[in-house]
Amino acid sequence: QNIRSNWQAEFDADTTGFDIYYKAGYDPQQYLKFYKMISSDGTDSHPSDKARINNIKKYVKKKYGLELR
Repeated sequence: QNIRSNWQAEFDADTTGFDIYYKAGYDPQQYLKFYKMISSDGTDSHPSDKARINNIKKYVKKKYGLELR
């Protein structure tokens, strides 16, 4: 697999993680704090945390109409 498809898989995992977190009733505003606790600093095979957080924010705004801070 190439890096882009690996990165897309990571983005998909992040957004699926948010869906599970949100549907379980957790405060969506706390998700980024949770994410930062479990994240790494990015590698050749993983996008940077900044890119992943930006992707999560865009996804949540589009799907749920929520603005994560």
